[in-house]
Amino acid sequence: IKKIFVLCFMTYFLNLLIAVIARTPGSGLLGDIKTSFIDFFEAVKVKKYLISFLLVCLAAISFLAYTTISSVFVPHLKKIKSIESFKNIKGNPYKSSGNQLGDKDAKIVINEFTDFQCPHCAILNLMLQRLVTEVSNVKVIHHNFPLDRSCNDKIINSPHKNSCKVALYAIAAEKQGKYWNLNNDLFNEGTLSEKEILQAAKKAGLDPEKLQKDANSPQIQKELQESIQYAYDLKLEGTPSMVIGAKVFLGIKPYYELKQMVIDMGAVEKK
Repeated sequence: IKKIFVLCFMTYFLNLLIAVIARTPGSGLLGDIKTSFIDFFEAVKVKKYLISFLLVCLAAISFLAYTTISSVFVPHLKKIKSIESFKNIKGNPYKSSGNQLGDKDAKIVINEFTDFQCPHCAILNLMLQRLVTEVSNVKVIHHNFPLDRSCNDKIINSPHKNSCKVALYAIAAEKQGKYWNLNNDLFNEGTLSEKEILQAAKKAGLDPEKLQKDANSPQIQKELQESIQYAYDLKLEGTPSMVIGAKVFLGIKPYYELKQMVIDMGAVEKK
């Protein structure tokens, strides 16, 4: 980290100084170490010293275990662990269906902007689907913001060169009332071929032929452009992003922070 911690440096220096001062005159280093061990074992033969030593060890172990598990001294690691835990989830245990995610007349509306080839977008999408299973009075609206020049000409470089096509299929799924059925299967860091998308659509219960026709229609392309423009109107700079009320959140938040935030705004935890 290219820094010198003065406290640590002074601690090591003082320990070295104590070791030098405490040395037995005329005794070698090994002799001093041997004497230290002998003194220690003689001391723990006394019951009260043994109990004191064991209590100190127990307290130290408990303290280390607590600080490691809770990350109380390194809150940034707690946040990272919370986000990384969603990467280890296989499949989607919170998988939603239909076009509506959350409560129809919810007070709190979360607008999420994602790119289907963005790995953190997949995590946020999973978080939001979990969120609506745990709290009420929340609704999630998904907006497509592909970072792909084939439909987003304001992007200088195209980090995700397939996301426009995937977004068109996602929007087309809404025409069959199964936006969220297909949504979950479209997040992929690699390039999904049209064949793979149609296979996922069939598996999700959609009509692949109708989906393909709708995805290539001018109406769906217009809807995608409106979604992209909406993101730029909000001055969003990338994905994933969220807009909750008048607040814009760039990037991804730890799940426990996201959940507490919506509860503070009026969401109610489900029993």
